[in-house]
Amino acid sequence: MTQQEIINFFNKENIKIYIQELVYYYFNPIIFYDIFFKKNTVDKIYQVLFYSTIIILIGYYTLNDLSVKQLVQAFIFEVFVLVLIIIPFCLSTFISKKFLNGNLTIENSIFFVVLAKMMYAPFQIVFFFLFLKFENYNYLFFSTSFVIIIFFNIFYFSSYLFYNRWNIFFSMINNFIVINLFFFGMNYLTLDNYYKEEKSFYTDYILEERVNNIDKFKNIYRIPRYQIVYSKDNVNIDSHFLFSSPFDSTMSGSFNITEKYIKNHHKNIVRIDSIIQNCKYERNKIFFNNYKNILLLTDTIINRKEFYINEVTEIQKLNVVNNLAKYERKYVSIPNDLYKSNLELVENQISTIEKSEFAFKPLDIFKYLLPLTYLE
Repeated sequence: MTQQEIINFFNKENIKIYIQELVYYYFNPIIFYDIFFKKNTVDKIYQVLFYSTIIILIGYYTLNDLSVKQLVQAFIFEVFVLVLIIIPFCLSTFISKKFLNGNLTIENSIFFVVLAKMMYAPFQIVFFFLFLKFENYNYLFFSTSFVIIIFFNIFYFSSYLFYNRWNIFFSMINNFIVINLFFFGMNYLTLDNYYKEEKSFYTDYILEERVNNIDKFKNIYRIPRYQIVYSKDNVNIDSHFLFSSPFDSTMSGSFNITEKYIKNHHKNIVRIDSIIQNCKYERNKIFFNNYKNILLLTDTIINRKEFYINEVTEIQKLNVVNNLAKYERKYVSIPNDLYKSNLELVENQISTIEKSEFAFKPLDIFKYLLPLTYLE
């Protein structure tokens, strides 16, 4: 078709028909497919292109905070997933057509998969946009749930749409067997064991940003818990710290460890402001601002020269001769505010990880829908 013919094809009348049929798709899909499958291939393609344009516009205006690279990667990933769905569904359609007298053609099978993936994509995109906008993991949960809805729609609801009575049940069984064998073969029947994981576009960018920034710091959750002070004749000579994190069962420290810790601590202080400034998400700005407060509080502790007597929890006498000690070793406790702030920081991170894991919980259903794929 010429450019003018394409323009003429998307006239007001055709657009009105596409929108009317779009309503059928969501509220009466049997009527939608009955109308759609009677059209010729060119008409089907242009109708799909019209719906694709709507989805692209929705994605463009809702996900404009993401980089062009991320959007291109998302498109490539979605096309790759679409191909992986089309192949087993067409294989299943071929078998059903032969043994269950199904009337769904391979061409219509492809259009069905494309439409099923496409028609629910706006919901997935909008909920994902709301997640990035408001940083609420409930929205990510709803966005993830549409992956399961799309899968059910393609491989199981299709049986209800295109088959009658007992054939619905046998079609579902056929789909279940074919998709499991297909993905089992993709996972295990390979000549090369090398595998590079392809990250989904609908990932947790908030947690990803935080983890990437956490990795830029040294000993982010490790804080001083006790200061070991060596003194002679009540004059402090030298000291080092004992360190721990909420993940440690014991404390450890020495002069060398303290020296390395202080060097890393100063690097962390230099780095923290730029990290906060470059954070895209408010959750992470708050997290690293809290960490900055911990760094500043730690800085006052490691630089202090004096301490209160009630902070001394233990005194050990060293080099004792005739009941006279040449040196003393004092265990000075660090103010509890530092420990509480650090514990809250760790709990915040654990809570965020748990929220992220919960948001992807719907995907656990695949363990039951594709059991062969999850075999150890």
